[in-house]
Amino acid sequence: FNSDSALLSQDLVFNTVPAAGAKIEVTSLSYFTFVQILSVPGIPINARFGSSVASATDGRQVIIGAPFDDSDTVNTSGSVYAFDRSVTAYTITDPTDLSYALPANFQEPVAVKLNNQFLTNDAQFLNGQFSVVGTNVVLASSVTLAVGDVLELESNVFREIQKLNADLPFDEGQYGASVDLCTNNCSLYIGSPYDGTIYARSEEHTSELQSRLH
Repeated sequence: FNSDSALLSQDLVFNTVPAAGAKIEVTSLSYFTFVQILSVPGIPINARFGSSVASATDGRQVIIGAPFDDSDTVNTSGSVYAFDRSVTAYTITDPTDLSYALPANFQEPVAVKLNNQFLTNDAQFLNGQFSVVGTNVVLASSVTLAVGDVLELESNVFREIQKLNADLPFDEGQYGASVDLCTNNCSLYIGSPYDGTIYARSEEHTSELQSRLH
C-alpha cells in the first residue's frame, strides 16, 4: 500500500491475479487528518475551553464548552462557543463548467457533495471524481452535471458565530460542562451542573414566607 507496508506485513498478495479492470478498495478502521486549531482570542487561560464538544451531524457547526469562562456579568460562570464550518454552494447553470472556486484560506481535505452525495477525491481514490487544483475544485469528466444541480464545497474555514451564556449566570455554575445537539441539528442542550439558581430562588422564597409569618 505504501513504503511502510512491507514492514507491517501488509503487502497485498493474490492467489489468483485479478482480471484487468478489477476494482480493489482498501479502507482503514478510522482515519483523521488534522485541519485547524479552534481558539477564542482573550479567553481566560483557566476557562477549560474544549471540556465539552458537540458537532452537527454534517459537521458544519461545532459547539465547544468552556465551563470556567467569564460571562458578561459573572466571572467563572461558564460559556459555550458556536463555530461555523464553511460551505460554498453552487447551483449549476452551465453543465459544461467543471471548475469551481474555493473560498480564501480553505484547508484540505476538501469535501465535495453533488445533490447531497459525496464525490471521491482523486488524491485518495483511483479515478476519483474531483481534484483540488490551486484554489479550485475541478470535477472529473466522468461527473455528469445538469442545470439545477447543487454542488457543495466543504472547505474547512471555521468562524466563531456566537458566545452563549446562561440567562442568569451563576458563579462557578460550570455552564458548558456538557453540550449536545439534537439529531436534527435544530436544538442545542447545555449542562450547568453547579448552577444554584433554582436553589437560591427557593431560599429567597422561603425567607420571604418566614418574614411574612413573623
